[in-house]
Amino acid sequence: MVEWNVYNPNTNLFTLARVLFEPTPLGAVFPSTSVRTVRLYTYTESTGLVFLLIQAVFCLHLLVSVLLFAYSTHKQGLAFLKQFGTVMQALHILVALAAIGTFVYRTGVIISAVETLQNNRDAFVSLDSVADADDAFTLLMAFLLFVAVLAMMQLLDFNRYVALFAATLGETSRTLLSYGMLFGILITAFTLFSINVFAAQIDSLSDVFSTVSTLVSMTLGSSGIYSDLVAVDMTLGCFFYVGFMLMVFLLMMNLFITLINDNFDFVKQKPMAAWFDVDLVNHLVDKFSAAFRVDRASARRDSQQQLIGTDDDQALDPGLQAARKLDEFYFRMDSIFHE
Repeated sequence: MVEWNVYNPNTNLFTLARVLFEPTPLGAVFPSTSVRTVRLYTYTESTGLVFLLIQAVFCLHLLVSVLLFAYSTHKQGLAFLKQFGTVMQALHILVALAAIGTFVYRTGVIISAVETLQNNRDAFVSLDSVADADDAFTLLMAFLLFVAVLAMMQLLDFNRYVALFAATLGETSRTLLSYGMLFGILITAFTLFSINVFAAQIDSLSDVFSTVSTLVSMTLGSSGIYSDLVAVDMTLGCFFYVGFMLMVFLLMMNLFITLINDNFDFVKQKPMAAWFDVDLVNHLVDKFSAAFRVDRASARRDSQQQLIGTDDDQALDPGLQAARKLDEFYFRMDSIFHE
């Protein structure tokens, strides 16, 4: 193994490079390379104060979110915890707390590494622990952003079709839990098989993360890995590929679609009030109408006439054209919520 660190003062970044040669019991050698970049001095530049301020605002926002979540749980009880938005909020808080804990650990590791570098200027100091902590923190922040986007998608529940689909998923939740366990078992089995058989020859199957990513791509219909599998071993490659396509791509994916379709028809037969809050949507649309001083009935009638083409836009003056455009925008928004 050959390992070295490089520091670029212009960008204030440390680069960790490693070349690894792994021998096998049969005498073969498999080389691998690794290049990772970390920042040890975070608050030394002019943007350091900005980063510190943003981190303080994030911690304050998280504290307020925790207090509001605890207060709502205390007031509403278990009914509050069964809502989709509440689950997303709880997951957001947990991931944010984990990210803060990882950031504190990362800061401690960086301080220790900097002290070691300053006290041992003539010796090699490994920065693997800093890179590992930085990678963990980056993954948690990426997952936190993913959860935040999912929480924002709750606004789409005001659309009738999205609310119908969400109610379908809620009706199918117990069945989907069993389905998810079976799907996870199959993915785990194929992951272990591919790592043990093809890891030494195929880079996309060399570790757990790469293998799972490749299998997910195959689940979505990708077939680029087939030539690599056959090149390594014709029999095992065909067995692995055909078995995965039959059991996961065809069987499991069609089973998932069947579950959704059956429960979709079941939920659709229920009254709309059971899965769609019409009163809340009407309240929001009325507030929107009052804010822009738009009459719902006249806006819908005029916009329908305009969409049919009864008026010539070129004959209208600019002021009337702007009003018609606003009415058309309102009509389309109203259609999204109610049609």
